[in-house]
Amino acid sequence: MKSSKIVEDRTQIDGRRNITEKHVTDADRTILVSYLAEASVNASSAMTARVPQIEAQLLSEELMRQRNNLINGVIQKEKIYFKSFTDAIIKLNLSLTNEELLIFRELKE
Repeated sequence: MKSSKIVEDRTQIDGRRNITEKHVTDADRTILVSYLAEASVNASSAMTARVPQIEAQLLSEELMRQRNNLINGVIQKEKIYFKSFTDAIIKLNLSLTNEELLIFRELKE
């Protein structure tokens, strides 16, 4: 994540707060998160805790995109690299069949 910041923190009459976070990914994708929080909520801590959740969601989306490309035959000679995943984790996350996993291994090499 390139950056994360609170772009809005407005207090309502009842003390609750309208908070909006702006997250910019390494790929320059902007993600806005808005929520209504109790007065006692530490917005900075909540934002910091949310970053790994956003990164996990982005990874999941990318894995699904790669899976769909693989299944639809879009990837032919392109190599796919996953830095820290074993074949078992890849298979689990992508829900690949054994045959698809073999194709995936061939593409990785």
